[in-house]
Amino acid sequence: MKNRVCIIFACLVMTGGIFTFSASASSEQDLFNSGMKFLAANQLEEAIASFSRLISISPDNARAYMNRGEAYIKSNQYDMAIADFEKALQLRPGLKGIYSNLGVAWYYEEKYERAIENYNMEIQQFPDSHIAFFNRGLCHLEIEDYASALEDMQKALELKPDLYWAVCYKGDILAIIDETDQAKSAYETALALAPEQDYAREQLAALQETAAVVAASAPVDEPDPVAETDAPELDVVAEKGRYHIQTGAFLQRRNAERQYRSLTENQFDAAIVSKEMKNGKTFHIVQVGQFETITEARNTLSALKEKTGIVAFIQNTPP
Repeated sequence: MKNRVCIIFACLVMTGGIFTFSASASSEQDLFNSGMKFLAANQLEEAIASFSRLISISPDNARAYMNRGEAYIKSNQYDMAIADFEKALQLRPGLKGIYSNLGVAWYYEEKYERAIENYNMEIQQFPDSHIAFFNRGLCHLEIEDYASALEDMQKALELKPDLYWAVCYKGDILAIIDETDQAKSAYETALALAPEQDYAREQLAALQETAAVVAASAPVDEPDPVAETDAPELDVVAEKGRYHIQTGAFLQRRNAERQYRSLTENQFDAAIVSKEMKNGKTFHIVQVGQFETITEARNTLSALKEKTGIVAFIQNTPP
C-alpha cells in the first residue's frame, strides 16, 4: 500500500504560527526560512543543513527539530526522524503535530501499532486534527482493521469534508468489505472534489469492472457462504441475539486472532466468524456478544471503547 499511500505531515507549512528566536534573531530567522524554503522545494540535503545550523546556535528550537525530522523522513532516514521528533517533544510537549509526525515515522518503519499509539496521543491533545485521524486510518488499513480504518476516514471527513484522499481511501475500504454501492458513491464524490486527479477515476472504473464480472458469475439468490473458523479453541459463538458488536474485519486471520485475544483478556465475550465474499476474499470478522436489546449493545460498546480503545459498531444479527 505504501507505494501509493498519501500520508500527511503536520509541519509548519500546514500549521503556521508565530516563531520566536533568541538573541541572534536575524540569522536564526534566515536559517529557519531557508530551511523551510528548501523543504518545500524538496531539496532535502539543503533543508537538513539549514535546520542543523539553526539547531547548533539555538539548541532549544523545537520547531527546527520538527521540520528537520520531516526532511529526514523524506530522505528515508526514519531513525534520524524519530530522534528529532522525540527531541522536539521533549522541548515542547504541547507542540501540535509532533505526535502525528512520530506516527508518520513509525508508519514508514512498518511499526503500525507504535504509529497508532502516537496518533492516539495527538487526537487526545488535539481532537480537531483531521491529519491525525486520516493517518491513523491508514495504519488501521495496513493491519487490515477495516472497521477502525473506516471510522477514522469518516472522522477526518467530518473535520475536513474536502479531503480528497480520505474520500478515496473510504472508497477503497468500502470496496474491500464488499460495500460496492457505497464505494462507488465515495469515488464519485472524490471525482467531484478533484476531477483532475486520476486515482478515484481509476478505482471507480476497476470497481465497476469487478462488479460486472461478479454479477455475471454469481448464482441467482445464493447467499454468501458463512463458515465458522478453523481454530475451534477460538470460536466461542454465543447464542443468537438481535444485535452484536463488530470490532474488526481482517483478511489475515492472525490479525483477527490478535484482536480476539485482546478482547477475551478484557473479559469480553468475543468470537471470530469467517465470511467468504462473492469476490473470493475471505474476511475473518471479530464480534462481541449477542444482545437482545439495543440498550445492552450500546452499554457494552461504551465499556469496550473505554477499556480497549477499539473503534467498533453495532450490527443487527442475521436471523
